[in-house]
Amino acid sequence: DPCKRQCTQATGGTEADHEDSADIAEYAREAADVLSAEGIINGSNNKFMPENPATRAEATVMLYRLYKLKSR
Repeated sequence: DPCKRQCTQATGGTEADHEDSADIAEYAREAADVLSAEGIINGSNNKFMPENPATRAEATVMLYRLYKLKSR
């Protein structure tokens, strides 16, 4: 699975389960919650790091996971 090679193991849960969830912009919290619950975004070391830009690898993994979700 390319997701496991590119990202850390999924932490699961919702955006509120991450240490830095208060740093997520108000307008993005609902989306972060849904994407986290669906396993599209997982963060790393129990953090989302919302102020850091996503790398190309992270963006690719998110797109791959969206594709897999749509294919279910």
